[in-house]
Amino acid sequence: TVLKREEDSPPNHYECNFCHLSFTSAALVIHLEKHYAKVPEKFECPFSNCGFSANVENLTKHVRAKHTKEQLFTCYSCPIKFHTMHAKISYWAQCGKTACLRFYQLAKSIEWLRGAAGVAR
Repeated sequence: TVLKREEDSPPNHYECNFCHLSFTSAALVIHLEKHYAKVPEKFECPFSNCGFSANVENLTKHVRAKHTKEQLFTCYSCPIKFHTMHAKISYWAQCGKTACLRFYQLAKSIEWLRGAAGVAR
């Protein structure tokens, strides 16, 4: 699994409930796969009493947005950070600055080209 990130993750300070090893938030989500005999389609959030479950990609987004507050995606034009690349691209569409609009158009063009070529994200 490839994780999208632009900045270095914070130190490993999220503990696995199964083996008590420490990881970054995204690495913890991926690590949880090792504790299942059959990899489930959905994983439960490793934070106690949360109740959220999702696939690895969406669970990573959830953990960053709701629990760790990691903002690893920075706008190239504005001093604003985001939890996900999707949030950053959505911001570019609404920002109003010429540079942000150009980044948005470029991101959408890349997304379209990948779709046309049959390349997964």
